Amino acid sequence: YGESWRKRQVIVNQREQENIEKMKTLRVQGFSYWKIAEVFNSMKVPTKTGRGRWHARAIQKNLENESSA
Repeated sequence: YGESWRKRQVIVNQREQENIEKMKTLRVQGFSYWKIAEVFNSMKVPTKTGRGRWHARAIQKNLENESSA
């Protein structure tokens, strides 16, 4: 999440990067992963596929990936 592949190159997906920043902000404010997922679902923030719903584990994994990058 946050990047896409285009012609064998990794391209930064700006909208997804903004969503990751929102995740970080909410987490710093004390929101649980579950609550962040609930907020994203209520705001109708699309997942990577655009079909699913946000889950706590997906939020956690995205934030872990960002901190290790």
